[in-house]
Amino acid sequence: MTPPVRALVSGVRARYRDVTVWCATAAMASVVVAVCVGPLAHGRVATGRPLPWAAFLVVFAFAQAFPLWFEYHRQARMFCIDQLPTVIALYYLAPRTLVLATIGATLFNGSVVRRWTPLKLLFNVSIQGLQTAVAVLVFRALLPTHDLLGARAWPAAFSAILASDLLSTLAVAGVITLYNRNQTVSEIKQALPLSAAVAVVSTSLALVAVPSLYSVPATAWALVLFVTLGLVGFQGFNRLAARHRALDRLYALTRNLGPVSASDDLVPTLDELRGLVQADHLELLLGVPGRAVQVTQVSEDGSHAQQERPDDGLLAALGSTRSLLTERRRGAPWSGFRRPRATADTMVVSLMTTENMLGAIRATQRSGQVRGFDRGDLRLLETVATQLATAIEKGRLIEGLQHAATRDALTGLPNLDSLRQLVAAMLDSSANSGAVVLFIDLDHFQDVNDTLGHDAGDALLRELARRLGESAPTGSAAARVGGDQFALLLPGAAGSEVARLAAHAVKSRLEGPVRLAEVSADIRLSIGIARGPQHGDDAATLLRRAEMATTAAKAADGGIAEWDPEYERQGTRRLQLVAGLREALVDNQLDVYYQPKLSLASGDVMGMEALVRWRHPHLGAISPMEFVPLAEASGLIPALTTNVMRQALDACRSWHDRGMAVGVSVNLSARSLSDGALMGQVAALLTATGTAARWLTLELTESSVMENPHRCTEMLRQLRSLGVRLAIDDFGTGYSSLTYVKGLPVHELKVDKSFVTELGIDGPDRAVVRAVVNLAQSLGLITVAEGVEEPGQASILEELGVDEVQGYLYAKPMTLQTATGWLHQRFVTRATRLTGA
Repeated sequence: MTPPVRALVSGVRARYRDVTVWCATAAMASVVVAVCVGPLAHGRVATGRPLPWAAFLVVFAFAQAFPLWFEYHRQARMFCIDQLPTVIALYYLAPRTLVLATIGATLFNGSVVRRWTPLKLLFNVSIQGLQTAVAVLVFRALLPTHDLLGARAWPAAFSAILASDLLSTLAVAGVITLYNRNQTVSEIKQALPLSAAVAVVSTSLALVAVPSLYSVPATAWALVLFVTLGLVGFQGFNRLAARHRALDRLYALTRNLGPVSASDDLVPTLDELRGLVQADHLELLLGVPGRAVQVTQVSEDGSHAQQERPDDGLLAALGSTRSLLTERRRGAPWSGFRRPRATADTMVVSLMTTENMLGAIRATQRSGQVRGFDRGDLRLLETVATQLATAIEKGRLIEGLQHAATRDALTGLPNLDSLRQLVAAMLDSSANSGAVVLFIDLDHFQDVNDTLGHDAGDALLRELARRLGESAPTGSAAARVGGDQFALLLPGAAGSEVARLAAHAVKSRLEGPVRLAEVSADIRLSIGIARGPQHGDDAATLLRRAEMATTAAKAADGGIAEWDPEYERQGTRRLQLVAGLREALVDNQLDVYYQPKLSLASGDVMGMEALVRWRHPHLGAISPMEFVPLAEASGLIPALTTNVMRQALDACRSWHDRGMAVGVSVNLSARSLSDGALMGQVAALLTATGTAARWLTLELTESSVMENPHRCTEMLRQLRSLGVRLAIDDFGTGYSSLTYVKGLPVHELKVDKSFVTELGIDGPDRAVVRAVVNLAQSLGLITVAEGVEEPGQASILEELGVDEVQGYLYAKPMTLQTATGWLHQRFVTRATRLTGA
């Protein structure tokens, strides 16, 4: 149906309803006229003692102007107490006079006090005349002639009033149903008992007053005073009872009102609030000035709606802390019997906590026709708004805590806990047969932090998170695990090749240049793959194995590796070794072996290199190539270095005490060079063992020095200032620059074993050794060749000009006792040779 047609139909229906009411009014008016002209024309006063009809006219007008209001089943119901003067008038006014008096009071009240429209005025005048006429007819028909003022006349009075009240109720209900289509039989049934109760009470009071007025007419003043005080008291009690009911509902509401979050359905709560303040409509606006707002509307008929744009009146409440009360306009025009749609009956209060403005609430049109909103209603709404604001604030706080608990603060991605839950849900879901975890590690991230600062590092992480979120396939989930580690969860089972293809695709999308602080950085990643349930059927296992694979990916071609059971065994072994090494350091279970360095020219012993050895109680002998990196990674390298250096200096001291003046060499790791306590440890050990600094040589690998040449050079200068000797081990295997080598404050260059092994058959190795010897000689350094195992190698080294050698050709690493015996024999032989000379 088009809007014009709909408007036409609506107009036709309205005109039909008005015509129907006009016809009903005319019919009732005709009946009243006929009754007044006919049966009631010559009726007299029942008691024979009439009272002034003007007084009754005033009383009727007063009773109609000040009705009783009841809030029954949350509906406002009005009851006039005109039954009281009507019953008295049945005894003391002539029938037609009584009808005309009630008609006159209704006419005055409708036209002057309430200013009804002509249709409503005529309808109410007609129905009032008709019900009065019916009351007179019933009363006269049942009134006993021999006991007018006695109890036998009471049934006639009760029947007359109840009949007229029933007629009025049915007529009004019919008109309301005709106009609003919402008056149900159940509502009429609910109204009838209360209407009958009011009629019975009024009639009983009137029947008590009738004999008194007959005997002493002056008691009318006492009756008026009594009724007036009763009305005032009743209205006061009614208001107090209403406040009490409101407080009870407020208590129930606040007791059940918990934290309110943005995801909650607010309609039930708002509908309860609407019922509490007894408003036809309630609107909740949530938002802050200048930002998006949302309005939720609930109405008395159960309807509700959401809208993004509030009207200007509600929007103006944002930012204002003042409440607004607009009272209902009095005497607003009515259209037929329909309630006016635009009565200014509104309350607006702000939703505020002690610190924040959350929104506003607007209540429109107080339910029923008792009265409009007043200051008491406004205070109630303010109390409700305070409770609701607190609940919303608590809800937002809980949401914030939940977000903080499940989201990474820097990137906004789900955190590790959320990732665990997502993996578990995906593995447990019957819809998915598995899951693939891509564990992503950002390579060389620490370099960005060290060079450009943590702000640039954070920007890099945010950029990687953005790229990861944009490149994540549909149905997948990206998360930040922590630090520079991320993860991408892919749903469904996948084979090894498919998983690797997915990892390569992700890697290609994420890697690339990024601009940070006017410097271009490059994102490079290592990705570990774990497939569930093949590699783990629970979240913890799958994530742990994906991280293991990432460690392997750093050393793999392409930066991608899939988990292998061997990683688990290696990881278990590493844990055993770290725990065992820690225990060995505490209990002094490490052994130090010694391998001599000899002069090629004289064969004299030039020093003993200290080599640490460890035998695990369960795993057996462990190579230094395995446990020394573990000591560096686990933070045990300072303790390990101190342990070996102390044993070596003790051995050196014991040899000197036996007349064998020989020094010791101890290897330092790259981590030791960055240890600020190294200088103090070396000095303390030299002092504790009573060994002169010149008998201690500290050896550092070329690669460890080149990690940070500036810092290492400064540390080497400080060590040399103590008087110790310094050597560069494995020289030639790194990528050192001659610029740095010439500035290193060292005493020795040790040629790596790899250049000595094939010295006799490999021309390039011989060239490298010759170059090292020439470099050392030009810098005034001593050269030492390691790994000499054959006499031919020794001859070539001597020919090339190498100063010192060490290797199995001369002696294998020996225990302290064996090395002491070996040294003693060498010194005895040397002494004999010198003596013989």
